Amino acid sequence: MKLKFDRNAKIKIILVIAVITSAPYFAPFAIDFIIFADFLGFEALLVFLFAYFKPASVAIRHALNELRRSFGATALIEVE
Repeated sequence: MKLKFDRNAKIKIILVIAVITSAPYFAPFAIDFIIFADFLGFEALLVFLFAYFKPASVAIRHALNELRRSFGATALIEVE
């Protein structure tokens, strides 16, 4: 007997597997991800994730700008 899943069921299964494997990193929010995906849909989950990771992206952008400025200042140093 072969099980057949529709597209939404496959997405939910993949999402549940991804949440379970990444649960150590998102432990407080893992169950929220599953609930959002189940009740609100995958699109709402993506919006939630983008809103959740916006502060992290700002911090990463700031760190990259600092790195770029450091490399720029290092390149301007004259070696005698």
